[in-house]
Amino acid sequence: MSQVEIERKYVLEALPTGWEQLECEEIAQGYIGFTDEGVEIRVRQRGDRYYQTLKQGSSRVRKELELPLSEAQFSQLWPWTEGKR
Repeated sequence: MSQVEIERKYVLEALPTGWEQLECEEIAQGYIGFTDEGVEIRVRQRGDRYYQTLKQGSSRVRKELELPLSEAQFSQLWPWTEGKR
């Protein structure tokens, strides 16, 4: 099932108080490619979770489909993102 993503970006005057104590998670993300129809294909690793994401559209509101991947599937696709990480 696809979802709709709404891009929002903000410029902060200062970092929030206490941000140093927040938990963080490293993300590995790379793009496989883009089509002439405005579809972008990327893969992402967040901790021990792996995803392939397809996005369509060029405005702030875009269609998005996120599919879970196994670690082996991610490892096969990751080299395709060389130079686009």
